[in-house]
Amino acid sequence: MTERMKTPAECETKQDVRSEIDRLDQELINLFAERHGYVIRMAAIKSDPHEAYDKARIETVIEKVRAARWRNSWMRIKPNCFGAPLSTGM
Repeated sequence: MTERMKTPAECETKQDVRSEIDRLDQELINLFAERHGYVIRMAAIKSDPHEAYDKARIETVIEKVRAARWRNSWMRIKPNCFGAPLSTGM
């Protein structure tokens, strides 16, 4: 039986936290692998090599990233557990 995931507040030990981070990392890897399958399929479907450079599509993706960064901007100002501000490097 798979153990239920813990929220950050439910983690009581460093191992609890490490286990949850490992679980999330595995989920991210699985999602990126799934996404890669779609990218490979798109490459096979595209008939024009220049189609890969679609300025409108690129701008749409950039705007989505900017919107996500804006929604998550609290991360840049929230102090970490050591009292230093978090840096997203963005």
